[in-house]
Amino acid sequence: MAKGGAATVILAVVLLCLCHPAKNDGSLSLLVVGDWGRKGACNQSRVAEQMGRVGEKLDIDFVVSTGDNFYDSRV
Repeated sequence: MAKGGAATVILAVVLLCLCHPAKNDGSLSLLVVGDWGRKGACNQSRVAEQMGRVGEKLDIDFVVSTGDNFYDSRV
């Protein structure tokens, strides 16, 4: 992770927590994703669909992208 990257992520989560209430038990759930796929190949869309289902089932509050998701022609 780039210098200061972890601090940036922590700060972003803290700031979002101020606007997004915690669950009744005080917790927040994160889904952390890196490298979003292979330009639509290798079942990328199916993986994304399953991630959405898991996120709903586990009541995810935030998604953290660790990178490798922006390319010259698109996200």
